[in-house]
Amino acid sequence: MSSSYRPRQYSLWLLLTLPMLLAIALGLGVLAAGGLLTVGWPWVVALGVGTLVGQAGLMYRLVVAPMDKLQAVAQTVAVGQFAGDLALPTTYLREMNLLVVTLRQMAHRTQETIADLGERELLFRSLTENMPGIAYQCLSYPEGRQQLTYVSWRCQEIFELSAEQIMAQQSLIWEMIAPDDLERIWNSQKAAAYAGSQWVEEFAICTPSGQVKWLYATARPVPRASGKICWDGCIFDITPRKKTEELLSEYQQNLERLVVARSEALAMSESRLQKLAASIPGVIYTAKEQSQGDFAIDFISSQCEQVLGLGRDLIRQKPESFFEQMHPSDRPSFYRALTHSRLSLTELNHEWRVMVSGGGVRWMQSRAQPESLPDASLTWYGAIFDVTDRKLTEAALREKEQFLRSIYEGVDLGIFVVDVGLTSDPDFMFLALIRPTHDRWGRRVRRIGRASTSMKSCLCPKPNV
Repeated sequence: MSSSYRPRQYSLWLLLTLPMLLAIALGLGVLAAGGLLTVGWPWVVALGVGTLVGQAGLMYRLVVAPMDKLQAVAQTVAVGQFAGDLALPTTYLREMNLLVVTLRQMAHRTQETIADLGERELLFRSLTENMPGIAYQCLSYPEGRQQLTYVSWRCQEIFELSAEQIMAQQSLIWEMIAPDDLERIWNSQKAAAYAGSQWVEEFAICTPSGQVKWLYATARPVPRASGKICWDGCIFDITPRKKTEELLSEYQQNLERLVVARSEALAMSESRLQKLAASIPGVIYTAKEQSQGDFAIDFISSQCEQVLGLGRDLIRQKPESFFEQMHPSDRPSFYRALTHSRLSLTELNHEWRVMVSGGGVRWMQSRAQPESLPDASLTWYGAIFDVTDRKLTEAALREKEQFLRSIYEGVDLGIFVVDVGLTSDPDFMFLALIRPTHDRWGRRVRRIGRASTSMKSCLCPKPNV
């Protein structure tokens, strides 16, 4: 309808009642003038029929014809098969014009909705075409039947079937799945539908070309009317991941076999080392120091129980027990020696006492070499020996030496020690003189050097011939 021309609008009630009122008025006029007797009733009937015919023609032109056109336009709008402005009829009736305006507004909103749906469809198609998998929608009916209502185009890549083939015959997919896996899939899907939770499954298929593929499927159930359930889900091809997992599993099995073989070899080596260490009269050990004073025993020979009085398990679980049995008076000197060896990376060689049951003590000697590791820790490779017998022997020798020295110093005789050269011309070397001799000859007690000629003649006179 042009904006410059607007036809006059009349009420439908006025158009329907106005001809009837005119006919009634004309008939009453004729009756009042007594014309009924002169004109005759046929003319009155003809007048009424003419009025009805004229009213019917007016009704067709103003109501029926525009309504037929409006119905055709409404059907076009309903199916969305229109573009641009609608060919709406021109009407002079107010009520009809309201229908035209309403239909035009509906058509405009329909066009906007169609355009929006088109954009949404393009967006959805773009998302589904670029996602690495299949998007689908499936309806489950109460009797157990299922119907696919949508499948994205990537089904051709995964199932080697078109979307039309799958939607027409869904059983083609179930035939690709092994019977055991198919039963598991049905059971898990029923459980997810009952709980209203996410459904997730992994299964293998055999495609029409004979390829074996692993798929990952997930969907969420949405209850619908009449007991139906709508499944909106995705299916992804995880064959590369499964192959990687199989390779990793194979590598892990090989690694486990190597670890077992290595562990057995290490156990045999440790057994041989323990046997070798058992033949040594001492304790062989390796200890790792993570931080200052924090030790972990990596290896210790079985002699530890005999030498230290501590079991192997106790020392490994509680390394500080080694320091706890150390004599309190010897701990400071041991820690100083340990610190010096740690900082200078030189050999630790130290002796100390340990307290044993019954109140006694035993002497120990440790010799260990530290090695610095890349992680800033230290590993000590060492041995511990029981030197109690040596210490007792040294103490006994010192006592005997002191006893003999007291005897020598109490005798008023010259006592000396001479080193006699075993040559043709003996050359005496005085090594020591006891005090009385020293006092008499005025020499030092310790090594005093070569003997004089007079001493030689006195000590070793020539025999008479």
